[in-house]
Amino acid sequence: MNDQMRRIKSVPEFRLIPLLAAPSLGTAQLQDT
Repeated sequence: MNDQMRRIKSVPEFRLIPLLAAPSLGTAQLQDT
């Protein structure tokens, strides 16, 4: 599992995946910030 975590951190695109998968959550987080 450590390897997966490292890959996720190394790939910035991975952060955009959850935003695209759940735009409602992504927008809520952006608004909250």
